[in-house]
Amino acid sequence: AGATPGQAWERARECLLRAARRAEACGVTYCLEPLAPVETDLVNTVAEAVRMVQEVASPALKTMIDCSAAGQAESEALPALIERWMPTGHIAHVQVNDPNRRGPGQGDLRFAPILRSLRKMQRQGHYGDWIAVEPFDYRPDGPGCAARAIGYLRGVLEGLGDD
Repeated sequence: AGATPGQAWERARECLLRAARRAEACGVTYCLEPLAPVETDLVNTVAEAVRMVQEVASPALKTMIDCSAAGQAESEALPALIERWMPTGHIAHVQVNDPNRRGPGQGDLRFAPILRSLRKMQRQGHYGDWIAVEPFDYRPDGPGCAARAIGYLRGVLEGLGDD
């Protein structure tokens, strides 16, 4: 039979503690990514990921926000989620992708409010200036998907102006 949720949590914590120690030794940050419940049943929300990060208690272990997964698993709107968790210092990375598994601008998720919140967090010193695009459905192909995502994000940021 499988492990209980508590046993699975403890095993994951022990594994992440080892990974965090190695990350510390290498001078890198390791990010725990909360995923949608259809992908895992262990860490689905930023709150759960932050709990794990706090239990491991390593400066090399952080968490992240994946817009697709968060859009499916979180009860809170993404901009509010960003503004609640970024100031804690536990978020080290953001992936902007649509819940339809495509790049930004290729689905229904509105990225202007998300980017506005990220910009606000950046100005307050809670986040850097990097975001990643992580599509799984490359339309029309990889380079085309990347170009479209970059163009879309640049257009949204330009439209936000100095918000």
